[in-house]
Amino acid sequence: MNKIIIFISLLIIISCSYDYDYENRVFKTYLNEQFNIDIIQKKHLFIIISEYKCKGCVGTTLLEISKLCNNKDISNITFLSKEKKIIPENLYKEANIIIDSLNQFDNLDIGIANVTLIITEKGRIQLIRPIFLDEIELVTPKYIIPFLSY
Repeated sequence: MNKIIIFISLLIIISCSYDYDYENRVFKTYLNEQFNIDIIQKKHLFIIISEYKCKGCVGTTLLEISKLCNNKDISNITFLSKEKKIIPENLYKEANIIIDSLNQFDNLDIGIANVTLIITEKGRIQLIRPIFLDEIELVTPKYIIPFLSY
């Protein structure tokens, strides 16, 4: 009986520790092949703006991000979009911006929707988190503020 309980406990632990192996491989390949960029060791945040989006959701999310980032060092944040014009102007000078005019990131099958945050560290994806309209004010500061330098 104890062996069954231990076995079930191990299954639960293993199933709850998702490590983004597939997504990591796909995103790394995309960045490397399209832009000759590697995921760095230092903690980094990619803010991906999907072409397939609710415009109100994206606009509101980017406004919130813009407010949080205004006059801060955001060198460890990279915006990835099909067009530069969707990124708030106050972030142009400070932000790392990658433009994928062919919009290939939307075809990666790694859970990108609206505005998606991808946190990387030690050369790997640590978290993929789309932001939805009903959670913008709660989620955005939680994930953006740790990447800001004052």
